[in-house]
Amino acid sequence: REYVDLSRPISGETLRSARENMGITIGDLADSTKIRRTYLEYLEEENFEFLPAAVYVKGFVTIVARVLSLPPDKAAEDYMEIYQRRRKG
Repeated sequence: REYVDLSRPISGETLRSARENMGITIGDLADSTKIRRTYLEYLEEENFEFLPAAVYVKGFVTIVARVLSLPPDKAAEDYMEIYQRRRKG
C-alpha cells in the first residue's frame, strides 16, 4: 500500500490515489458516504463545473477524506483552494 504525501496539497488526484490504494471502488465510496457516484467522479477529476455549490463540495471532500483516512480539515482546505482558483480562472 502506498502512502499519500501530505506535504503536498490534497487534490482530486490525491483522493483518487488514496481510494485506489485502499482498494475501494467508486461505487463502494458512494455507498459508504451516500454521495452520488457522479459527484465523487467529478471530485476526483476536478470537474468543477458539474459539481454543486461550494458548501456542498467542501462537505463532500471532508466526508471522503474521513473515509480515506486523510486529514479532513487539510483535505477540505487544500481542495477548496484549488476549487476557488479554478472557478475564478
